[in-house]
Amino acid sequence: MDNCDVVHVSTSPARGNENHAVNERSSVSPANTSHAVALQNAAAPTRNVTHEDSMLAASPPESKNSSVYVDRAHKDGAKRKRDVDEIADTSTSKRVVDETEIVDETGILDNTDSSDESISSNDPGLHSPEYYRRLEEKFDAELARRAALSPEARKKEDFKKSRRYLKDHITPRLLVDRYGLPVDLDYYPRFILQLAPDSRNGATCRLYHCTHRIKPGDYRIALTPGMSYPRGPDYYHVRCFEHLLHMSSPHYAARFDADMEKHTPDRGARSILEEYISRWKLRLAPAQNQENPSSSIAKNKVGESEKHSPEAEAEAAEQQEEPVTIDDIRELADIIAGRAPPIQTESARARARRIFSAAKAAVKDKWKIADEFYEQVRKAETERIRQRAGIYYRPSVNEDNSRNENEGCSWNITQYLFSETDPKYTKRHALSQALKGWKRDVKLATAETNKLNDARRQAQANLPIEKIKRYV
Repeated sequence: MDNCDVVHVSTSPARGNENHAVNERSSVSPANTSHAVALQNAAAPTRNVTHEDSMLAASPPESKNSSVYVDRAHKDGAKRKRDVDEIADTSTSKRVVDETEIVDETGILDNTDSSDESISSNDPGLHSPEYYRRLEEKFDAELARRAALSPEARKKEDFKKSRRYLKDHITPRLLVDRYGLPVDLDYYPRFILQLAPDSRNGATCRLYHCTHRIKPGDYRIALTPGMSYPRGPDYYHVRCFEHLLHMSSPHYAARFDADMEKHTPDRGARSILEEYISRWKLRLAPAQNQENPSSSIAKNKVGESEKHSPEAEAEAAEQQEEPVTIDDIRELADIIAGRAPPIQTESARARARRIFSAAKAAVKDKWKIADEFYEQVRKAETERIRQRAGIYYRPSVNEDNSRNENEGCSWNITQYLFSETDPKYTKRHALSQALKGWKRDVKLATAETNKLNDARRQAQANLPIEKIKRYV
């Protein structure tokens, strides 16, 4: 830089004057004194220390002795003021949205009309004391409404809200490629049946109204990942978790699985869970066929082929084609990405177009396609565990001989699940009822006879002990 005067704003916090702008003059040669004076006079109108200049002077310095031209500081200060005003307006509106969302989570404003002036975003007195007074009145009114409810009604209301939270939590997310084709799962919480491990106090059940801890040796459901930070599993009693299920949804049935790695339940509990899921899906099958009657329509068209033209028969045959699977979608994604040989025939090209259209439509129904992705993962994991177990497990001679005992008994592991015609049957708590009955019989079958009273000894004699022990 030439030897001329440079007027700058000092940011030095000397003697506690942190927000005071000071004009300083650098050392110059006598030959340029007149030029320096002219520069100082030209900058004089901008040397008035304003609030913006003070804010600028108080900003963190870039170096130990940072300096800024006064005319540039004036422009930057004005721009910063405009930016601050815009940010203030934006943050004000964002705070309104955040506060509304916080209140909404308590369920206070669920039925509030958006035209209500007490929460309208166009209200000029949005943050006035009157606004907060109205919110407080709504909050007090909600507390009074809940206090007037019976404990059972309040519990049902809380269960309904918890079901909504669970549904939001388990909503799946898919990974899609740049063409919009789903390629894998990104987020898919599961319901894992476990056997509670030994511990001093037991795990806490996450259901709001449950006050009992999960005892060691009890069956439990691990929601993985959980809804609480840091995203570890949330544990529930089986009966408590059943309160949160949507029994009319097949997507909830698809999330159940048994832990095969760490806290593995016994074989009987796993068999009961498989039968429970199978009956759940079978119960919903007629409704699914009514929602998707394309297969029945195709059969009717084929049965009435004599009344239709050849074009109609071709259309019916096309409708009878197998549905698009996840493997088809992945194969098409590999072809598009160049990881597989290109399409060469017209029929293959038509099939690729059909798969692409079906895949794009399937993304909208992310629940269904996520279940199909996980079913593939489940089958692969089950096969891996079976192969690993087959290396170390060989049936013993005693186990093979025990299969011939109690052959006259009609006992079956699935009998712990009551049929729908049984008076004891409840659709929501069918799994917990079955596991409770199974655990009771296991405890009785493995107990020492000399420690039982006469009634329990007679009940033990009626049990197919050898068959039960094969499932323990």
